[in-house]
Amino acid sequence: MSLSDFSADAFKKLRLKSGMSQPQLAVAAKLSRGAISKWENGLAKPTPENFVKVMKVLDADLDTVVPDKGEDSTLFDLRAHAGLTRAQVEKELGISRSTWGDIERGTARLSPQRAAKLAKLFGVPKALVVTAAANTLQF
Repeated sequence: MSLSDFSADAFKKLRLKSGMSQPQLAVAAKLSRGAISKWENGLAKPTPENFVKVMKVLDADLDTVVPDKGEDSTLFDLRAHAGLTRAQVEKELGISRSTWGDIERGTARLSPQRAAKLAKLFGVPKALVVTAAANTLQF
């Protein structure tokens, strides 16, 4: 999965504002320069994991590059905005990679207990997590 609302232009402006070159950012984020170039040119979009890495290096707010969708968010969007990797969510929920993957892709339902844990983890109201889970199932 990649970030559907990722703005290549906003990302490039952010990198340029930081004063980092593509190779410098790639090295600092432990990614390839080609990945950074593709993102900036709109040829590819980052996964949440790679996006989080880069935004931490740039010390920037995620909303600068990926707008908050609010009630239209999916679980994927909420995780990305929380700046969490899949592994972090899986660990916090005590579930396997495949179980979280199924939930995040909308091929498995989210239990109320896990919704409450996710709300706390993502720093959002439980109602938003429930709505995001329903939005995820629609895709």
